[in-house]
Amino acid sequence: MRKSVFAVSRRAVRMLKAMLIPGLALFLALVPAAVVNLAMPAPVSAAIELRASSTGITYNTDLTIDKPTGVVAGDVMIVNVAQVGNHTTAPLLVGWELIDGSDLSGLSERYGALLYRVADGTEGLSFTFKLGAGTNGAVGSIVAFSGVDTSGTDPFDVPPGTISVQPDQTAVMATSITTASANAAVIMFGMAANAAPDWSGWATTSLGALAELYDNQVGGSNAASVGAAWAIKDTAGVTGAGAAMLSFAERNGGILIALKPVKPTTLTVTPAAGTYGDTASLTATLSPAVAGKTISFTLNGVSAGTAVTDGSGVANIPAASLSGIDHGTYPAGVGASYAGEADYSASDSTASLTVNLRDIVVSADNNGKVYGNADPGLTYHMSSGSLAAGDAFSGNIARAAGEDAGTYAIQQGTLALSSNYSLSFVNGTFTISARDIEVTANNSSKVYGDPDPALTHHISSGFLAAGDAFSGELTREAGEDVGTYAIQQGTLALSGNYNLAFVEGTFTIRASDSDEPSPPTVDSVSPQSGQPGDTLDVVINGNNFTEATAVDFGRGVTVNSFKVQSPIRIVANLTIDPAAEAGENKIVVTAPSGDGQLPGAFAIGLSGEVAKAGRARGLWLILILALLAIALGFLLFAWFKRRKKRVDPELAPILAPSRPLGGTREAVEPARAQAADLEETLGEAGKVADPEQAPTMTVSQPLEETEKTADVPQAAAAVVSRPRRRTTKKKTTTSTSSQPRKRTTKKKQASG
Repeated sequence: MRKSVFAVSRRAVRMLKAMLIPGLALFLALVPAAVVNLAMPAPVSAAIELRASSTGITYNTDLTIDKPTGVVAGDVMIVNVAQVGNHTTAPLLVGWELIDGSDLSGLSERYGALLYRVADGTEGLSFTFKLGAGTNGAVGSIVAFSGVDTSGTDPFDVPPGTISVQPDQTAVMATSITTASANAAVIMFGMAANAAPDWSGWATTSLGALAELYDNQVGGSNAASVGAAWAIKDTAGVTGAGAAMLSFAERNGGILIALKPVKPTTLTVTPAAGTYGDTASLTATLSPAVAGKTISFTLNGVSAGTAVTDGSGVANIPAASLSGIDHGTYPAGVGASYAGEADYSASDSTASLTVNLRDIVVSADNNGKVYGNADPGLTYHMSSGSLAAGDAFSGNIARAAGEDAGTYAIQQGTLALSSNYSLSFVNGTFTISARDIEVTANNSSKVYGDPDPALTHHISSGFLAAGDAFSGELTREAGEDVGTYAIQQGTLALSGNYNLAFVEGTFTIRASDSDEPSPPTVDSVSPQSGQPGDTLDVVINGNNFTEATAVDFGRGVTVNSFKVQSPIRIVANLTIDPAAEAGENKIVVTAPSGDGQLPGAFAIGLSGEVAKAGRARGLWLILILALLAIALGFLLFAWFKRRKKRVDPELAPILAPSRPLGGTREAVEPARAQAADLEETLGEAGKVADPEQAPTMTVSQPLEETEKTADVPQAAAAVVSRPRRRTTKKKTTTSTSSQPRKRTTKKKQASG
């Protein structure tokens, strides 16, 4: 018993010594690191960033670990494996490169290894590593980083060291490395096998405490444990030894590696400006100045294209479209970004965008009209500048008010563009010209000694504007003797809106009434018709037109003017009202001596719309009549077909029932009387050999049999409509004059 107690005591002392010496060494290593850490600021974020990590465990030779979440092409993945049952063989998987592997064996077989892979986007969602033969327990963790420079042969800032293996203890140690680049990622990995201790106290001499990445174990009789921590080293140089603590003593290994960061870049974007609807030059400068890098540009967040840097790192799009961007200033309207590559970090920046107003000059087109006419449409044109694609003017130009002859300004009116334009307007001139009109004095006359009749005139060319009228009166040359005198304009006048031309007439003083001219006669017109809305010249032919004072074309027609070209010819200008009714109008030529008329000489046709509607109604009427005719045809057909099945009613008077249904019918006295009448009418053709046997028929007897036995002449038979043969299959009896049936003989004789 006493020996046993002393044996236990000696083993406890040896274990205490084994733990005390490494623990003291770890304490001495961490004290200066803690002092350094207290004196330094927190690490500055750099290009390298942690993506994610994942873990897998196994109790055989296949270890499957999922790909960390969010891994993309260019990311660097590092797997840390601790295995039990094999102490010589590193994990193996195509695409993964071994960083280092080491035998952790003591009294049992155990192994630790570190491998890496650069993601290319083609890898699967998980990785299955082949472990050494005999492996019966393992744990592995993958950690992924972005922002690593993978342009070289490997992603490391300096060549990795080797795994430092410690004996059965709680302290974990890793050999110091010296980084070459600022902002390198320094990572310490640890592995322990044949037990599953926890990890803590990660640090290096220069960096101080490290941030733990993972702490993972596989339990059971073949337990193992892996852990890792990291930090960004903002300056190049020595890291110092790495250290960590296990939750209890176990053989372990530790290693420090440094990942090389991509080179940091910055983009400087130049402010851009352009005119609405045009283009703007976009420029960005990449630092450091590297040629051949693609820069993507945006305008107000919408892609504007890409450009490649030149030797100075400058990328430029000379004419980026400003389409769809309204006038104004946008503080961050221009955006530029560099996606980064294997050796350069991504970067982006913005600058202001100014969209200026688009200048447009619009000039009104000069225009005009004749006094009294309707205004024509006012037009304009762009005399400077142009509209952006898809834009248009709104509103209309207008002219100064006024209807008298003269000039008026054509102004901008409501014509406008959007707020993206600076619109200038140049006025035009609208000219109202005086209306040309010709007035002809109507020839007139009187008998010597009589008072003068009223002098009249008519418009021989042109017409008055609505609401206008002549003022003043005509006069004639003085004189009362027999002869001719000129009828002059006198005071007849129009407003300044007209150019009035006057054609004198002739005033004749006759010696007596016998010299009075004959009234006019109208013989023909050409053309003889017109359509509603037409304005046309019509020639009137006739006689005695010299003193014509008026011409009338009837309702719906306005005679604008007429000119007596000769005693036998008048040319009238007329307008047919658009709403005039179709029809034939009378033409009247009026003169002091009387009126000349030609009824129905001028026809007003149907307007296009009315004619079209009329044609449509005609087509419908034809269709309806055709349908009625078809229906009537069917009715007649049915009636005739039904009639074929009945005996012609004209034979009814000469048919009489001779016996009940099923027997024969023979002629009676009325039948002989009718036969006699037929014989008188037809003469010799109506005579028969035996009048007594004239039309004798039975209802049930077929027509052909009846015709063979009847003694009525064929002419008489032609007068009486002959019914067709019945098609009904029915047993019938026949009786003829030459071969009477026995059952009817007595009745026939009695009737004779």
